[in-house]
Amino acid sequence: MAERGRRDENGKDPKSQEHGWVEKLRRLIRPVVYLSHNWISRIGVALTTTSAITLIIAYASQILGYSFNPYMGIIIFLILPGVFVLGCS
Repeated sequence: MAERGRRDENGKDPKSQEHGWVEKLRRLIRPVVYLSHNWISRIGVALTTTSAITLIIAYASQILGYSFNPYMGIIIFLILPGVFVLGCS
């Protein structure tokens, strides 16, 4: 009878069906949900993600032999890394 009243730190019954991969997924997603409530964080994620994807595509196209004009090189090698760092901070 005393076993029925036991709860873990989250207030759930330890013998309930909801455990395993669902709890692991909740534990992984919890910080993302917490950090996404702030609009400044959302802007930073958008800046970092878009600049990182653009940098990866630009570096890959240069490795494959596509040559940019000089002004595009300024944007790719000077401005995009700055946007990436700005989004991270």
